[in-house]
Amino acid sequence: MRKGWFVLLVFALVTPARAATLVLVEGDITIGNPLGAIGGGVSEIIADCDPDAPGQGFDGITFEVPAAARGQVATLTSTGPGAIDVDVYWYDANCRPDTSASFRRRGVANESGPIPSDTVIGVVDLIVGADAHVKVSVAI
Repeated sequence: MRKGWFVLLVFALVTPARAATLVLVEGDITIGNPLGAIGGGVSEIIADCDPDAPGQGFDGITFEVPAAARGQVATLTSTGPGAIDVDVYWYDANCRPDTSASFRRRGVANESGPIPSDTVIGVVDLIVGADAHVKVSVAI
């Protein structure tokens, strides 16, 4: 009986704690906008760093980035038959983009990378495709 308790205790001590996942945004995007890769899509023009603005989900989704996620590694996943090229752009408090940290590889739907520490807004854009389900999350 004692041997069983010992094994359980050792297992509990050596099992690493699992990180919690914080979902920053999850939703559906209707249509891709190839021009979004150059200067922002329709969703960004209408939203202009405002997650409550109309147009959410048309060709992108604007979302707030909580302090706990800043400086962490974000993962973008996208599903659906039309999730061909999905990007994420990061903006500071003055709505200035940080293009060096953006997820903008062409022809790629799933990417990951660090969120700049001064980021307060993110925009996930569907560049090429249609009817994509997207999710941006971080392990904290």
